[in-house]
Amino acid sequence: MKIYLSYEMFKNLCLAMAEEIITGITGIEHDCIVPIMRGGMSAAHIIAKELNLPTGAYWPKEKMLSLPPNCSKPVFVEDLVAKGRTYLGLMEYLYRKNLKFTYAPVLIDGNNKMFGEDTFPVYGMITKHWIVFPYEDFNKMNEGDRGLFREGTDTYGK
Repeated sequence: MKIYLSYEMFKNLCLAMAEEIITGITGIEHDCIVPIMRGGMSAAHIIAKELNLPTGAYWPKEKMLSLPPNCSKPVFVEDLVAKGRTYLGLMEYLYRKNLKFTYAPVLIDGNNKMFGEDTFPVYGMITKHWIVFPYEDFNKMNEGDRGLFREGTDTYGK
């Protein structure tokens, strides 16, 4: 089922994530928020503002990372983890840099058994529904198209 996530619900989810991040369910005292470009930008903005933490940026396709000065324990924020390509690429990239980090997607695709509380702490929510974010157009999102922006199957806006 395709469900529209209102801005108010999205903001409340991000604020709840910020609370979980600051209370430290991983035991790490985080010192910056890093959006995974592009989907993580909106959530990371809300979380970073709430926690008063500096932000960086990670571009998965280019494998480029920009951290603010003195950031050694970042939280990587993404809108959605479905198949996990971005997550696995990030793990590989950061392993070589020997950097402790936390991965905090807003949504986890509950249809993928690879991801959940056994993989990483869940800050957002796990759902089997197709969620349309407030910054997306409900009528232009094709339910089930997990290839958006990744494999050229993006039908958004066409």
